[in-house]
Formats: sequence, structure tokens, C-alpha cells
Amino acid sequence: MAKSKRLKRLGEFLPQFLARYNLTEKFIENKAIYYWEQAVGREISRNTNPQHIEKGILYIAVSDSVWLHELRYLKSQIVNKLNELLIKDEQIKTLLPQDTKKAIVKEIKFHLK
Repeated sequence: MAKSKRLKRLGEFLPQFLARYNLTEKFIENKAIYYWEQAVGREISRNTNPQHIEKGILYIAVSDSVWLHELRYLKSQIVNKLNELLIKDEQIKTLLPQDTKKAIVKEIKFHLK
């Protein structure tokens, strides 16, 4: 008799898969790029491009020097908003310990495109 295979939900195997390949931290960090537009809004998003994130530092390319200057003033607000969104993310909740409220994005570095 053939074994019945049941499809698993992503939440059932994602934590083990990421841990097995040592990708948990990278997965969580890359969600910051996913949430960039939601955190900053459409206007800023049109003038920026999240490049990558490494060790909690998010690297953002900016369209011109005016935006670069403005974003430096907004940096801490953006970091806070990104972390709020990330902590609420259901996939991330399954990967972090219950009581964790740590900052996933620690810093943003802006540079001209």
C-alpha cells in the first residue's frame, strides 16, 4: 500500500529548513527589504532602492543628494518602523523566541546610485 503524502504548510517546515542551512538570520534580515516601501511610503520608495542587508545594516541606494540629505534625518524613524513591521510578521514570529523584541535592522546606510 502506498504511503499517503500530506502537503505541509510553510510554517511547519520553514524554521527547521532555515536552521538546518544556517539561513534564519539572513531570512529575517531580508524581510526588511520586503517591507521597505511599506515602512517609508511610495514617494521615498520611488527614489530609493534597497540593495542588501548584512549584520543588521541595511544598504540603500538613493536617487539624488537632496533625498540623501532628507533620509539621513529620517533614519531613526525608518529603522523603528521597519523593526515594528518585522516583529509583527507571522513568519518571523515563528523563527524568533517568544519574548524577543530585538532590533533586526540596527542601522541604515544611504549612498547615491
